[in-house]
Amino acid sequence: TKVGNKVNFWFNMIGFSDLTTSANVIIGGLPFVSNVVYGTVGSAMTEYVDVPSHNLYTGTGVSTMTLYGNTTGSWVQLSHANFNNSGAQIYGSGSYTTNS
Repeated sequence: TKVGNKVNFWFNMIGFSDLTTSANVIIGGLPFVSNVVYGTVGSAMTEYVDVPSHNLYTGTGVSTMTLYGNTTGSWVQLSHANFNNSGAQIYGSGSYTTNS
């Protein structure tokens, strides 16, 4: 939902076929390009994922998000290798601003 320049979103992703590559998980298809200056825009709850504490992150001029967690005091970007079951799930929500 977009009100003014603020976009509110939620999503649910269930089932992943790639459980081995080190490719980062990228959530695409945001309805509007972000004008956030590199920051956390929401949070996510996960199941069957080895990296805890997920925050949704986006930057200026993109319509994608990535997920970051924290394991030993430093940020870790979620990769497909962090899924430990093909039934892995990600539920997320948040908001960001746009110039659109």
